[in-house]
Amino acid sequence: MKRRIVIAFLLLFAVWPAVHRSLVAGWDVNPWKLAGWAMYARPHFPPELRLYVLRGGGERPIARFTPWEQTLADELVERRYTLGELASSDDLARALLERTRGEGVAIELRTRFLDPDTAHIGERVERRELRR
Repeated sequence: MKRRIVIAFLLLFAVWPAVHRSLVAGWDVNPWKLAGWAMYARPHFPPELRLYVLRGGGERPIARFTPWEQTLADELVERRYTLGELASSDDLARALLERTRGEGVAIELRTRFLDPDTAHIGERVERRELRR
């Protein structure tokens, strides 16, 4: 029994770096989190969150938040920084949709990244719209 546990641990220990690197490459998971070794593969930048109310074919930035919405926004930024694209913005979108008067809300996450081909820092924009 003890031998099986040791073998399972060693197998997991040997496979985890490849799995973690795949998560970093595929879903923009933070290379410094989740006990991974991909931290040396590339820098990781925190996302910038922008929120909009959709109304009449246009959009207006949301400037004021309730304390609950601010908490949800802060949690989304933290989860997005740690878990990358695996983090969901559903809770924040629903909370904003309940309070705002418009056709919907848009959540935009802007994340800088290092392009290994050009060695320049670019920006990736991820936008999600939730309509009534």
